[in-house]
Amino acid sequence: MNTEVLPNQPKEEINYFYHFNFSKFKAIAFPLAIIAFLLIIKQFIINNFSVSSVGESGLSGMLIPFRGPQNLPLWANILNTIINALIIIIALCWEAVNEKKFDKLKYLLLLCLPAILSDIIFTFSDLRESYANSPFFVLYFALGYLQPYALYGLLRGKILYSKEINFLGYLIGMFASISIEALYQKTVSVLTFSDFYGSASPYEVVFFRLFSILTFFYFIFLLDAGFSFRNFIKMPTAAFLSYKKFTIHFSLLFTSFLAVHLVFTEQFSVNWFNSSGPNISGIYNNIYTVIRVIFQITFVYLLFSQLLLSQLAALRRRPFWIYLLSFIPVINLIPFLFFFRKNTPLTNEEYLEIEEDENQRKSYFQVFLLLLLSAYAIYKFIRLELNRQDLIYLSGLVILLYIFIIYFRKGVWIGFAILAMGFLFFLFQDRPNGFYYFCILAYAAIGIYNLHIAIFWEAPEWTEINENIETVKIEEA
Repeated sequence: MNTEVLPNQPKEEINYFYHFNFSKFKAIAFPLAIIAFLLIIKQFIINNFSVSSVGESGLSGMLIPFRGPQNLPLWANILNTIINALIIIIALCWEAVNEKKFDKLKYLLLLCLPAILSDIIFTFSDLRESYANSPFFVLYFALGYLQPYALYGLLRGKILYSKEINFLGYLIGMFASISIEALYQKTVSVLTFSDFYGSASPYEVVFFRLFSILTFFYFIFLLDAGFSFRNFIKMPTAAFLSYKKFTIHFSLLFTSFLAVHLVFTEQFSVNWFNSSGPNISGIYNNIYTVIRVIFQITFVYLLFSQLLLSQLAALRRRPFWIYLLSFIPVINLIPFLFFFRKNTPLTNEEYLEIEEDENQRKSYFQVFLLLLLSAYAIYKFIRLELNRQDLIYLSGLVILLYIFIIYFRKGVWIGFAILAMGFLFFLFQDRPNGFYYFCILAYAAIGIYNLHIAIFWEAPEWTEINENIETVKIEEA
């Protein structure tokens, strides 16, 4: 095996946004263009060659089971299966070709085989018609854990650079690749004044499938730049990003964040959990889906938080209202366009001049935020038509929860504990409702984390500036 290592592999404590390899990331444009062309051909076949199976007999009727989920002719399903295989091969092999490591292609092609076999089984068997009773169910289920992007994330470093196997890369391939179907659908629906809850048109599918591949390699390149399990919830060191580089990071992470937010708010509901079957496979599918989306939200949310906070630290600014506004769709464009356009950090003197004023505004904002959240909580509880006693208990609990979060550094752990107890209570009462409230409380926990670090997080650079100033004052005295 080649002993070559990843070029300029940074230490884990540095800023992986700063050391992100943009020049290599740009090289994905060419394979994505080829994949887009193949997806358009595939969609053209689906749109124009679907046939009706009603009333057919003879030899044509015998081929019905082999027409796949789109009810296509046999030749069309074979051609689409070949296209699917080519898409996977191009996505997984482009990096080796770009770096002229042609001897590694045979190993990368092996990673494509489980996905190709899974696609053949799904297209040419009775799996779609009788999912639970199909003899191919166990094999198809097992192949689901051998997704090509998950295997590539796991073994890419080992195959291409003789590095260690990366389990986080496997999780990224399984869970963290983001589809923007819901986001793209809503955007087009608003612009065209069409049905807001309508499905995306056939050719729009191409765009969000490309985005899934794009975000996968974005996260993989973050691993190259130093991202790991150990710094998943630890802030990277501050390193100033140019406006162009920051915009690229911001666009990819915020689009991913907004996409999983739309999936969460529209897919998960009590009705969704109640509609699932009581069998083991249905329960497992619910658990898997919940874990996948919660992992996506947490993963993208923390990365997005770290990007904003590290840039604020590099600019020597601490206005946490900008940080909070950056998570509100549309409104987030205001701080992005007018604040993060700054390209020069504050000097020590400028930092000290605004520090006291910002701390004062922070105190006022904490009180305002507490009153606002309390009023909102009371409004929501009134709409639930609770009696007066329940309203007092629940409102008091919410107010107490936010007091802990806003005014106590360790209060976030108390908030997490309260949300965990709430989840266990709802799960004990009813399983579908328990799953639903687990999603709601998990999303609330992420919001609590956001609020907590916005209030209490301080960059080491700020402390260093204050210590230097205090040292100078002591020496002068």
